[in-house]
Amino acid sequence: MFKYLFISSVILISYSFVSGQKISNAIEENFKSALADARAQSNYNALADVYYEYGLYEEKVNKASGKSFEYLRRSLQYYEVITDTIGINKVRFEVAKHFLRNEMYYDALEEFTTINDYYKGKGNYESSVEVELYLFELYLENIDIKSA
Repeated sequence: MFKYLFISSVILISYSFVSGQKISNAIEENFKSALADARAQSNYNALADVYYEYGLYEEKVNKASGKSFEYLRRSLQYYEVITDTIGINKVRFEVAKHFLRNEMYYDALEEFTTINDYYKGKGNYESSVEVELYLFELYLENIDIKSA
């Protein structure tokens, strides 16, 4: 419910004729409102989803890597509380990409390897291939031609 309400409000705001800064402020207010509503109802699933979306928004729109990472970590904590393995791994994938962008190669390798094992274990080879492309990039960054 929160996710659909939140997404529809973001879309409506995005198509309004408000200036860019006002749109950004309105979107951030929607995130904050959705978080407040989810907290009031102790809805951990909604908290995990909103923090995840907020983290992606901060990275892609505001280019705020630190905020993005913090929101993704919070999302991960809520997904772990509700034992949502799909949510856990989608967040870990974003965290691993963050590590790679910030040249934290060992941490990125650890996350990508764990995620890849999860996807292969579930038979989700499409997602596994995507992870392996990042692993390839990681090996090339470290000039590890044998592993690449």
